[in-house]
Amino acid sequence: MSINVFFQTCGMINILIIFFSFMCKKKMITKNNVIFIEMMIFSFVALEVDNVQAYFLRVYDDIPRLWLEELCKLKMAMYVVVNYLILRYISTDVFRIKPVRRTLINTIATTLLFVSIGLVMTLPTKLLNLGKYNSYASGAAAYVMHLSIAGFLVIVYMFTFIKDNSATKKRKRVIRFWVYMWSVASIIEILCNHVFRDHNKYPLLGFTSALCILIIFIILENPDYSLDKETRTFNQSKCIEYTFDLHRRKKEYYVLLVITDESIPQFRNYSFMIETLSEYAKDISQLHKGKVFRSDDNNFIVVSRKPENVDIIIEMLNNKYNKVDVDSKDINFFHNLKFIKMMNPYVADESTSAIEIIKDVSADFASDNNSDTVMELDDSVIEKINKDKKMELIINEAIRNDSILVYLQPIYSLEEKKFVSAEALTRLLDSDGKIIYPGSFIEVCEKNGSIFKLGTLVFEHVCRFIKKYKMDELGLHYIEVNLSAIQCEYDGIADLYIDIMKKYDVDPKYINLEITETGNANRKRMIENMNKLVEYGVSFSLDDFGTGNSNLNYIVDMPVNLVKFDKEMVTSFFEDKKAKFVMSSAITMIKDMDLKIVLEGIEDKSQITSIQRRKINVDFIQGYYYSKPISEEEFVNFIVEKNKVKNGFLN
Repeated sequence: MSINVFFQTCGMINILIIFFSFMCKKKMITKNNVIFIEMMIFSFVALEVDNVQAYFLRVYDDIPRLWLEELCKLKMAMYVVVNYLILRYISTDVFRIKPVRRTLINTIATTLLFVSIGLVMTLPTKLLNLGKYNSYASGAAAYVMHLSIAGFLVIVYMFTFIKDNSATKKRKRVIRFWVYMWSVASIIEILCNHVFRDHNKYPLLGFTSALCILIIFIILENPDYSLDKETRTFNQSKCIEYTFDLHRRKKEYYVLLVITDESIPQFRNYSFMIETLSEYAKDISQLHKGKVFRSDDNNFIVVSRKPENVDIIIEMLNNKYNKVDVDSKDINFFHNLKFIKMMNPYVADESTSAIEIIKDVSADFASDNNSDTVMELDDSVIEKINKDKKMELIINEAIRNDSILVYLQPIYSLEEKKFVSAEALTRLLDSDGKIIYPGSFIEVCEKNGSIFKLGTLVFEHVCRFIKKYKMDELGLHYIEVNLSAIQCEYDGIADLYIDIMKKYDVDPKYINLEITETGNANRKRMIENMNKLVEYGVSFSLDDFGTGNSNLNYIVDMPVNLVKFDKEMVTSFFEDKKAKFVMSSAITMIKDMDLKIVLEGIEDKSQITSIQRRKINVDFIQGYYYSKPISEEEFVNFIVEKNKVKNGFLN
């Protein structure tokens, strides 16, 4: 047996073992699995054709020359198809946000495939070293094969770096390994063909194909990786892949989340938990009403192709578990299963899977003490989650690239008759370059935890501004920077902000941190951090006083020296007698504590006149009457003009 036949035969045996191992295991076939099976089939055929070709080239006298040439071309075409399939394999992870692009790329790739195969099968080929072990095919057809393979490999490699690629790092590494191996094998084969004239002595393309398929199977496509070992159901990763596949192919499906978190006593041991979860999984599976998956948080996801199956599963589990006490070994306990069903998963887009959406709302529903055990997600809830997910992408991109915009809104001093400070306000830009205001992203930031990074970037922007300009020459006493309660609870926030001020050599007297009142804050930790910053020289103001969890205890407990009345309360003051009485009393108490007051949301001359006529005892005015939030350059020009600043305000 020649080295050629030995290598190709080993490759074929390798693929056969992988194929039967793959097909015999419990699995759920998705688009990626289909493409992987196709890769195995075409690679096996290519290896078999290579073996047959190697034999016929040695006994060429008995075989028509045209047959030999067509056999060689068929092998070349198979290798082109295999590399086209790896492109299709990775493209399922690309452009989930814009599937139209993925369709376009696949169409172009398919066109290139047929063009390449057409050229390979029609262009001439040369058979060299006939009758010898190192016989091989060359010519225009071989050149087209190598060029086509190179083209597909370049596209595949580029796809692993596209930002819209949702593939895991492990998946990307495997695909790049494929590219590296095929590139090396192709280069060596080209050199052997056209430089050393020793092609078939060490055949590489077929064996490389078999080796790469083995790596993909071991790392990515082994069906065991899709199974939960304890309950023998499929896992959450497979669930996301399966629903994405259904979503992309516009197949009808319905999702049910079975929440088990509250049904298993916390004092039970791990084996009891697995036993109970396995019982749930077995009961759901035996209904044969949908695919069952165990989620990462010990709940179960059921994906059904018929809407009535969802209610059948809920009814069965309710009847068996939620209506009886189950005697389990030494104690009785009451199962408390809850259910969330999504009957219109197509409201979700491809970038935000139905599974991610349904899990987003599960924690709150699971801990809710109301009597409802079934929740159906309506379109409005799903659309909001979709919107929040897209906003997360914009936020993360802005944080990663430090592309946030910091605008400044001037604040006017009634005593000094000039602008003495400003509030720093954050803006983001969407993909179309339109400005996104805080009301659209702050809640999302606080929910996903990115508020900390965002707030730190804004603080750095303000410190750079203070370092750049001479604050005293501009007539500015400080810049107000928003500090969320979530940020202020962080143990290291005081040290971090102090380090940033030291980094930019900023005098802390130029910093005023606005903290927004909230009922969920860890008050003790917040006050500890605030006191540490106050000791360093930073001042604090209480923002949005008069809304939400407003109460005077905040002013009493926290080391603030400035209170900002919310726009809504200020507007009510001018329009409602009761609001006027309440706010007047609050102003009196705050001033008696020797604190300064800012009125936010002043928008017209009549409000200014009313403040002056009634001699309302406030210190500062902020609002669109004087200026909307403006960019750094516009703000400096505004202050120079209004405060009549002379030259020399740059550091």
